[in-house]
Amino acid sequence: MRIRTNIRDDERPIKNSNESLVVNGRPVVRERIRKENGFMIYRERAGDCTFEAAFNQSPQHEPPDAELTVPPEHFFVLGDNRFDARDSRYFGAIPFSAILGKKL
Repeated sequence: MRIRTNIRDDERPIKNSNESLVVNGRPVVRERIRKENGFMIYRERAGDCTFEAAFNQSPQHEPPDAELTVPPEHFFVLGDNRFDARDSRYFGAIPFSAILGKKL
């Protein structure tokens, strides 16, 4: 799972519906870049951040539609394999204090 979004003191929600993603009221721009091992890989851009997301071409289930306002001092996590990830769409935002590990 990749940490995808950190929003502090922001009242605008993160919205995810099917393959679309909206952060801070702005749609995430998506560009199809390749097919790999049954996944369609997209390059996505949200503001100044660019990342890749994988979409399983034959997902076993559809992830839930989600809309969440991230509270201060929390992270919203979204898996890079969006259809098969158990992430903040299921369990909500994560407090900074609950994250253990080192930045690499």
